[in-house]
Amino acid sequence: MINKLICKVAKKPLVVTYTGLIQACLDSGNIDNGTCIFNQMHKFCSPNTAACNILLKSYIDHGMNNEAKDLFWNILDGSSHQIKNKVDSNQKAIPDKFTFNTMMGACALTNNWDGFESSYKQMLDHGYHFDMKRHLHMVLDASRAGKVTETTWDRPLDMVSRLCSTASYYTRN
Repeated sequence: MINKLICKVAKKPLVVTYTGLIQACLDSGNIDNGTCIFNQMHKFCSPNTAACNILLKSYIDHGMNNEAKDLFWNILDGSSHQIKNKVDSNQKAIPDKFTFNTMMGACALTNNWDGFESSYKQMLDHGYHFDMKRHLHMVLDASRAGKVTETTWDRPLDMVSRLCSTASYYTRN
């Protein structure tokens, strides 16, 4: 198992190096240098999902919501991978559950319900599913804010409704 992991990393030393440099900059609180390294990374290799997620989370943690939104949409449409090196042209970052959860959490925290709904729909379109533990409170907050109008929310809200009615049945008996 370890040999397979080492082989995978050895095939992408630039990606690992750049990702480590980005993380080091962000850990030291220097988001501008982390962003600069991320932008320079495109000249030599494709940023992987981890590098994109690290920067996305850092943007959100530093209140740089517009930059986070731009990076999120660039990951989704594949334009975060504008590289000049043909060797890496077939590799690209693919949004994962962390990407979507990070963006949805940021939108919910800032009461950006349109952005939340859009991120949620993209999550579903990419094959990820509603996670009651992680998403329920955000969907309920959107509902309380009067922003739950689309049929996208019907299934999660039906699940909540059924859970509540089942719980009240057992509490009464």
